[in-house]
Amino acid sequence: LAAAPTAGGPAVYLTSFNYGVLAKGEAPFQLNYHAKAYGSADPRFWTPVLDAKQLPLEIQPRIDGNELVLQVLWNGKPLGEAEVTITREGADDVKGTTEKRSGSFRTEIPAGAFCSIRVKHVEKQSGEQDGKAYSEARHYSTLSLKMPAEVAVKQVAALPHPVTSFGAAIVGDDVYVYGGHLGSPHHYSTEGQSDHFLRLNLKNSAEGW
Repeated sequence: LAAAPTAGGPAVYLTSFNYGVLAKGEAPFQLNYHAKAYGSADPRFWTPVLDAKQLPLEIQPRIDGNELVLQVLWNGKPLGEAEVTITREGADDVKGTTEKRSGSFRTEIPAGAFCSIRVKHVEKQSGEQDGKAYSEARHYSTLSLKMPAEVAVKQVAALPHPVTSFGAAIVGDDVYVYGGHLGSPHHYSTEGQSDHFLRLNLKNSAEGW
């Protein structure tokens, strides 16, 4: 299956395929492959799918300093002790398992390098497909990424008032913030909600909101 997507920005592409029941000298197993790709190499656009019907085994990446952090989800929930294999450009392969509770895995990837990620999950359940019985279902999920050339952190002007649970978006060179909670934790009222719609130009953040 090949495609030439034209969309950029926050586009996410995904697919899943069931290969049926295989044996290969072992006990018969059902084989399933899942894949995801992003329309942009910008980590800001690495958004999760969070749809178990479309992508039951999902690899969700983020950048933390010079590390790539992966969150592996199975049916929308963190998957612990899943096998992870990462092929890194300019470095040795990395193999390991996700953290038992959080389903996360982290490793260093050289700046600007490509990496190919594969996660394996085995369902210990028997079943039958096309008249063939199997004793387990194997799932593989893949994701390929290019690391940013550099990770830059820029301090910008603080919000004019403290607020939590607000909505925010970046459009062009501007960041927009709307609403949010002003009151005490776990106490909600109309007076405790911000009605401000703010904009900050990221190139001239010194000018403030």
